[in-house]
Amino acid sequence: MKDGILMSRSRILDGQRFQEAADAEEMSAFQDYNLKLVTPLVDRFSPFAYAVSDYIHTEVMHHSGSERCYRESLNHCFIVHGLSLFREICEDCVKCKMIRKKFIEASL
Repeated sequence: MKDGILMSRSRILDGQRFQEAADAEEMSAFQDYNLKLVTPLVDRFSPFAYAVSDYIHTEVMHHSGSERCYRESLNHCFIVHGLSLFREICEDCVKCKMIRKKFIEASL
């Protein structure tokens, strides 16, 4: 808990794993490489989680799939059960439905 916000330290992208020392988030060596050691923790059913996941799905990752969108969201915040949220958003997305239909037709 920092300033009334729950923070998560459990997930760092692959290739960026290291032992965390005390007060490592203030070290300038990590800031030079744009590494975030702590990210906000968000509940899956909160409106903020829906807003962040929709923004990441449409604007940042351009409808690239639920797993890739979830990995990108871990850079910004940790959503509890976030993968199921991204799967739900991808199933409801009209553009993603068209992309899946073209993929299925091409594979047949």
